[in-house]
Amino acid sequence: VGNWSEDYELQQHRIKDYIQRKEAGTLTVSKMQQKLMHHLQPVQLTKANAGDNVNFGDTLLMWNHAAESFVATDLGDSEARDDGATHCAATATKYSYPCARNALEISRVQDDGFAEDDSTLHYGQTVRFATTALLGEPLYLHSYHYTPTTCSKYSRNQEVTLSSVPEQYTLWKVLHV
Repeated sequence: VGNWSEDYELQQHRIKDYIQRKEAGTLTVSKMQQKLMHHLQPVQLTKANAGDNVNFGDTLLMWNHAAESFVATDLGDSEARDDGATHCAATATKYSYPCARNALEISRVQDDGFAEDDSTLHYGQTVRFATTALLGEPLYLHSYHYTPTTCSKYSRNQEVTLSSVPEQYTLWKVLHV
């Protein structure tokens, strides 16, 4: 009788704990749902017609030909680095619709050698790619050169992340194919 009562009490405690965690939103499944809802918020891309120029402030998806997918980020896979910035993983996603995790906004860099009132992106111009405001504070597409101590976790190639600090490694140059 003692073991039966103990098992019953333990089961009741587990049920109470589960209900309490469910209401507080601390269940693993609840956390994952919240993360997905945040990451997969729909984003409006900049509408363009054939022959239109790319302009600063445009929201776009960046296609990776090698992975045959779009560049995306995962806020859950982040780490603080020695440079004072938080770096989130840059990944690839097959999601073909624009959402908070895969939409990037193109921004201009000061003193890029082009007229300040020209909002059109030109070949050879230096730019930054940042996440949209829906994801929170902007994260900038960032890359270090490959070294034996700095490389991608999985491919061991040049590391690409999204950084919270706009620095020299977040500068990109647009080149013609």
